[in-house]
Amino acid sequence: MNLLASNNEMQFIEDDNGHRLPYHSKLADDPENAPILVSFHGWLIRHRQYQTSAHTQPFTRNDWNYITPQDRYGLARGGCWYLGENGDFFFIKLIDRLIESLRQQGLHGPLYFHGTSMGGFGALLHGLRLGVKAVCVSVPQVRLLGTELHQEWTRAIEAVFGKASSDKVIYSDVTHFINTDSPQDNPVIFITQSAMDVHRHYVQEQALYLANKLADAGTCFYLKIVPEQAHIEYVKPDQAIALFDEYSDAIENPIRFSTEQYEQDMAEIDQLI
Repeated sequence: MNLLASNNEMQFIEDDNGHRLPYHSKLADDPENAPILVSFHGWLIRHRQYQTSAHTQPFTRNDWNYITPQDRYGLARGGCWYLGENGDFFFIKLIDRLIESLRQQGLHGPLYFHGTSMGGFGALLHGLRLGVKAVCVSVPQVRLLGTELHQEWTRAIEAVFGKASSDKVIYSDVTHFINTDSPQDNPVIFITQSAMDVHRHYVQEQALYLANKLADAGTCFYLKIVPEQAHIEYVKPDQAIALFDEYSDAIENPIRFSTEQYEQDMAEIDQLI
C-alpha cells in the first residue's frame, strides 16, 4: 500500500514471523520533505485514541507528517513497551521497518518522536537508537526492571521480558542508548514530568534519573517539572511541535559543554583584582 495514496487509512508493517504493527498516518500538504512526527501511545490508553483514523486526532499542522504506531502486544494486549513479548523483542525490527517503509514511500523529512508514559519509553528508546532530531515525552518510563514500577506492574512488565538473556536486559533502560562518546549526536530530549506521580518514587526513578544521565553525558535537554500530582499527557503532539519550533536552533546546532566562557570570566575577574 502506498502511503502517499492512502492518507489516514490503517496500514500495517509485518515481520518475517507474522508480527504486525498497525499505524495511521496524516500527511502534510507537501509530505515528501515535511518533518515527520512519530507519536507513541501509553499503556493505559489501550489504543482508545488510536483506534480511529489519525485524521480525527488533534493533529493540526499541515506542514508536518504524523505517524501513530499502535502497540497491541503484551499483557491483555495492553502494550509491550514497544519491545516485544517474553524476551523476543520483535518490535524493534517492526519500528525499523516502519521507518524504512516511510522512506521508501517518499517521506524524506527529518524524524521527531513523541510519547507519554509507556509511549515515552518507546519514543526515547527508538529515538536514541535511530538518532532522530528530537524527542518529546511526558511522564516517561525510562527504566523498567528493578524499579517501583516493576514491583507494581510485575505481570505486565514480565510479559515483555520473560526469561530474556542478559544481552537483552540492556533494553530495559533507555539510558543505555545515550551516545556518551559524541553527546552532540544524541537527540535533543524534552521532558515534562509532574512533581509527584501516581507511584511514590516514579519521578526519581524515571524522569530525574534520565535527566541526570543526560547531564552526565553532556547532552542537551529540556526539563519541566509541573507542581502537581498527576500522570497525564502534558505535551500533546502539536504542542511538541511548538517546542521543536521554539528550540529549533538548539536542535539543529546542539550545544556542547565548554569551560571557555568560564575561563574568560575568571580572567576578567583576575584583571580587576
